[in-house]
Amino acid sequence: MLFVPVSFIATLLLLGFGWRLWRGREPGAPAAPLFVWLVAVNALQSVLLGLRWGYGWQAVQPFMVVLASVIPPLSWLAFRGLGGRGQEWSRADALHALPPVAVAAQWGLAWLGLRGWGMDFTIIFTFAGYGVALLRMASLGPDGLVASRLDGVLMSHRSLQLTGWALVGSAVSDVLISMDFAWGVGQHAPAVVSGFMTLIVLVLGLAALL
Repeated sequence: MLFVPVSFIATLLLLGFGWRLWRGREPGAPAAPLFVWLVAVNALQSVLLGLRWGYGWQAVQPFMVVLASVIPPLSWLAFRGLGGRGQEWSRADALHALPPVAVAAQWGLAWLGLRGWGMDFTIIFTFAGYGVALLRMASLGPDGLVASRLDGVLMSHRSLQLTGWALVGSAVSDVLISMDFAWGVGQHAPAVVSGFMTLIVLVLGLAALL
């Protein structure tokens, strides 16, 4: 029987939600491009997770790890636009590229035989930090999302909350996986990843629709 990882099903759902988001835009205008990119990145990450944990392809590990560190800052930048800043950029926004750059550098050191210290901690703190930042943004209430449509501001606020908790939950799952590898042989890691992916797909899919 052909084995299909649950994350591949997640990919199909995310692609469907992304297409619906793109098609739902006003004629001639982009449909929240950062949200479309966020859905696309998560869809690609789902494919890599399926290849890594479903079929044991070790070669995708570096790409999976670096891409994971892109998701939290991209989530922050997407939802920040609903706070009224829109697509305005500043030099300070370049700091959001630091987590992916740091993870890529740490992985490069490990590949060269040097100790890629702190890579797991970088990813965990990135997810947790941006998750907490989004939850703090959500604590301002729906009124803080001044760029959201009036008829959808409550759903946008709920989407913000769901994404914040999803990032924090991802940090927790990374801690569990790291503990499993540190104290065991990682035999529970595939189950943790697959189970969490099922939950995260529902959260991110709902957030995309909202």
